[in-house]
Amino acid sequence: MDSELEFAIQSSTTGKHIFDQILLKNSTYFADFLNSDRTEFPIENVTYSEMKQLLRILNPEAQVPNVSRFPAILQLAETFNIPSIRLFIEFYLMLYDEMPIKEKIEMADKFGMNNLPEQCCNALKSIDEVKELVTNMELSEGVKAKLFDKCISLSK
Repeated sequence: MDSELEFAIQSSTTGKHIFDQILLKNSTYFADFLNSDRTEFPIENVTYSEMKQLLRILNPEAQVPNVSRFPAILQLAETFNIPSIRLFIEFYLMLYDEMPIKEKIEMADKFGMNNLPEQCCNALKSIDEVKELVTNMELSEGVKAKLFDKCISLSK
């Protein structure tokens, strides 16, 4: 496992690479670097594989990584201030049912996804399902409120 990566921007004969522009547009962290005179800077505590997965999502022809990698990628997106990654993953999870609702809610709550918890709550069919989710989960007040609202609507 790589303990540190060096991120290098190489000059090209045609000016900035298209990928440079993608990083500038999507990340204030990388924009600060790209707008400086530096040509390299270390990225600590990130493996090559994790960084590659993050960059693949930013590619105009985005490639979706395995859902088990989403938490690590979201953590990197938070570290490098790339909100488009969070939105991409939230949208993907709303469209495809590849992760249990409990994991979706926990991830959505941890990374500040706004729409996914609502969709997950709407998928719950019984008060017992809601109780099962709440048991042993540390959730924000906002998500707890959504789950409470769902209990009320199910009890009618």
